[in-house]
Amino acid sequence: MSSPSSITSTTTRVGRVAGELSRLRLHSGSPALPREPAINTMPSELLSEVFLYASSRATVFKPPGALAFEMRLTHVCTHWRTIACGTPHLWSHIDVNLHGCDSESSLLKIDVDLNVSDDEPPLQLRYTNLVGPAMKALIARVDHWHDVGFQLGHPRQLADIEHFLGCTFTAPHLARLDIVLEYDELERMPPPWRLACTTPKLRTMMLDGVPLEWGTAVASFCSQLEEVNITFAEGSAPTLAQFRTLLRRSRDLRTMHLISYDPPPALDDAEIGDQLDPADAVALSQLTDLVLGDIAPEVLRAMLDPVHFPALQQLNLTLESPDPTGVSYNAAVRLLATRRLPQLQHLSLTGIDCGVVELRALLINLPALSTLYMVLDEHHDGMCEALAPGGTGAARVVPAPKLESVTLRTARAPRVWDPFTVLRRALQAREGLGARLGRLVLDLLAERVVAGIGLSTWVDRIEFRNLEQRRLFTASDRSQTASVTSESDLTSASASEVDE
Repeated sequence: MSSPSSITSTTTRVGRVAGELSRLRLHSGSPALPREPAINTMPSELLSEVFLYASSRATVFKPPGALAFEMRLTHVCTHWRTIACGTPHLWSHIDVNLHGCDSESSLLKIDVDLNVSDDEPPLQLRYTNLVGPAMKALIARVDHWHDVGFQLGHPRQLADIEHFLGCTFTAPHLARLDIVLEYDELERMPPPWRLACTTPKLRTMMLDGVPLEWGTAVASFCSQLEEVNITFAEGSAPTLAQFRTLLRRSRDLRTMHLISYDPPPALDDAEIGDQLDPADAVALSQLTDLVLGDIAPEVLRAMLDPVHFPALQQLNLTLESPDPTGVSYNAAVRLLATRRLPQLQHLSLTGIDCGVVELRALLINLPALSTLYMVLDEHHDGMCEALAPGGTGAARVVPAPKLESVTLRTARAPRVWDPFTVLRRALQAREGLGARLGRLVLDLLAERVVAGIGLSTWVDRIEFRNLEQRRLFTASDRSQTASVTSESDLTSASASEVDE
């Protein structure tokens, strides 16, 4: 029987031999024996937690254009894919970007351009080997979704997602759904998606260019929404009646952005009146942010007619095209002037086509307004008069008495038309009643004109910016164009000289 000392000695010699063998292998360059990666020896539950932690950090440090972290996990090895697909919370917060795909192929057969970083060339990978399985894994775990976004580059991708998901899927935990579809106008759109999913916790929805069958959508998942951001696809907007039903089913709305809303044609005033009963008003008591963009004036008036939003803090109205008569826009502005808007602080008006009296009445109705943004053209250069006090004598009332900042964007060079003399008179009259303006933002082209009329006397600070996003001349441009030699000279240049 061996003694303990001999066993210890033998163990020591074996250790020395093993160490020497490792040293010789390293010195000779011989490959070491294959070993299982240390991370794969971890228990599956612990590796799952590592994935969740790494996923939360990836949302902060994700390189531009990189594939979603969850998808990359599924393509390291079979073991990682099994663990990732078996981790439900890994698939609850995810954004899928499918831009750069071949527009002629189905998602199941296309190549995807994946830009790992700005400095590295795009990596071509087969969809069937990379994105396809991960997409299927994501959609198969729809019952774990919490907030999910799809960025699509072709209508066929939307059709494939519709095929994978169906129309009546259930997502019991889904709180946010974003679908953005960017496509060429010449591409054929799929038929409207008859989406009737069950999403009891859905509160935030953003749809951009996605054709929906709104009769089905309004009756199913479009309820109890709190944040809505929709850019309607051409020819797929809901009727005014469906729009009102959407509002009635989402009375807790806090944010509503609607762009390019164009309800079905052949709706005259009588038909609009039939769809929207003024006696059946919709009160959105929680709504604080309202954006209505690229909307025809008559539609704008009909949209606002039955809606009350007493808690509104920010309002952005954009007219689709100038109204030759101004009747519809006047009606919309007059309607807002009758609404109770005690908390409205920010107002933006683009495509103004109303009278000075109507605009002044609206501003008088906004006691808390602090920021005003207006876009004027040469046909409405007198609209700044609406800022001047109305009435006579002791009955004079200052429109928007708490107004601190005004941004005036002009559609033409000020040397062609001059609204600033009117603006100067209005600001002078406001200061006479103790309502001096703190900040005025104008286009670069207005700098010389403003200096010539002494507008700075009636405002604390004037800022000049390139509001029209014109191409400004560089030093090399100035050397070739003698007529424009400095930024201040832009004010004397014609529109054709400064517009790109």
